Amino acid sequence: MLIFNKVLRIQTNSLIKRIFFKLKIYIFPRKTLVNKKTPYKKIKYPKKTHSFAGYYDRSPFYADKYLFLATDCEDYLLRNNVASIFVYDNRLNTYSKISDVQAWNFQQASQQQWLENDKVIFNDVTNGNPVCKICNLEGEIIKTFDFNIGHISKDRKATVYDYSKLYEYEHEYGYANISSNSMSLLSIIDLDSGKTLKNFSHEDIAKTYPVNSYFENTIIWVNHPKFNKSGSKLLFVVRSKHNNIQRSDLFVFDFASEKLFCALMWNDWKLGGHHPVWYDENEILMNLCLSEESDMCFIRFSDFYKGYTVIAPDIKGSGHPTISPNKKFLITDTYPNREGIQNLRLIDLASNKEISLGEFFSPPRFRKRFGTDLHPRWINNSLICFDSTMDKNRGVYLIDISSLI
Repeated sequence: MLIFNKVLRIQTNSLIKRIFFKLKIYIFPRKTLVNKKTPYKKIKYPKKTHSFAGYYDRSPFYADKYLFLATDCEDYLLRNNVASIFVYDNRLNTYSKISDVQAWNFQQASQQQWLENDKVIFNDVTNGNPVCKICNLEGEIIKTFDFNIGHISKDRKATVYDYSKLYEYEHEYGYANISSNSMSLLSIIDLDSGKTLKNFSHEDIAKTYPVNSYFENTIIWVNHPKFNKSGSKLLFVVRSKHNNIQRSDLFVFDFASEKLFCALMWNDWKLGGHHPVWYDENEILMNLCLSEESDMCFIRFSDFYKGYTVIAPDIKGSGHPTISPNKKFLITDTYPNREGIQNLRLIDLASNKEISLGEFFSPPRFRKRFGTDLHPRWINNSLICFDSTMDKNRGVYLIDISSLI
């Protein structure tokens, strides 16, 4: 009985501490701390509760204009919730509405992207079916396709995959209100001609993989396809579920040689790793844990099994890393800690030193599936765009690092 009472007291004290800690965050939230050398400004947005630019792997900027989503909705998982695509003109300090959309989420927005300085492409849904639309800046529809797109290359190739399957297995990246694309696992479409350039099937992935029978009796889907700058190569993550274990493998397709290969297998990824993105035309940048004894680090490689380079080896990897256009800096973020603080981290690759650009508070209601990652994106070598909830709603911010470089 004495032992039971002691255990009960320990558990009760632990519960009280957890409750007190959560109340403390609500009543006395941490303040946002910003590097005084790197001022930031919030992009003006329409009379909506939230605005956000979407994913970290592309710039929302083109010809002094910024492309973003705005909505009053806080739950993208509910069907028929509407967001609106806007363009902000940095010179005139004005915004204009392009379209309302029902295919969107807080991670990648509506996959809205610039096609030219006066045209944008984005995902939507019509009568429960996936579509993507090309519009001019007046909101006039120029072209509609009967599929949802992912990343668009410089030479106007589009990745096409199943957002209904994403909603089922990675709901934060999927759409709640669409039917399945009855297409391949992943397709590449020429946006000018509408022709399919390449299809990747479950069988294509299985026969390319170095381990026999790895993809037998598995559920399989694709996420995070990304073209390199020229559009000559494509990386994508293949997720699979086998015996309730979710696995991730990184594949690369070379358009010139038409070669598909696995650049990083789950066996070497499972210790920890995330967010692969192109470092340059041939190499990939990502976070990866190389051993059970080591922390996450930033690495770059073209094929992990032919060698890799650790970037800034004394600095711990985190978040959504991307490299500056001049390859001198790396920007990344962190997920909220227990106090709700997200760090915006700048790594000087010449000195291997880290510079904190700010500690941004994220209120408790923006955690888990409603969370807002900072998703920092390079606009140019001295200007960075990021999303934040520091003002108690989602907003798009610009931060100037010219004083540091």
